[in-house]
Amino acid sequence: MQGAQALERNRLAVKCQELARRAGLTPREQEVLVLMARGRTLGEMSRELYIGTNTVKTHSKPVYQKLDIHSRAALLELLGVRGE
Repeated sequence: MQGAQALERNRLAVKCQELARRAGLTPREQEVLVLMARGRTLGEMSRELYIGTNTVKTHSKPVYQKLDIHSRAALLELLGVRGE
């Protein structure tokens, strides 16, 4: 089962990478995008990226703007996936 989960995480990361490239996201915005797609909370993203929660918010805003979405559900729909 762990192999299947790793494969799914990798597939999601590849989808996020392609979406980030098309939308012109910065490398940090792409990292935030992947974590958002994986369902991480602001606090979890903050800890994983070693940045403050306000900084996560600062990086999240352009992700939503550049992708022209308003929710995490819209992000998952855009990626064609269901939440992890």
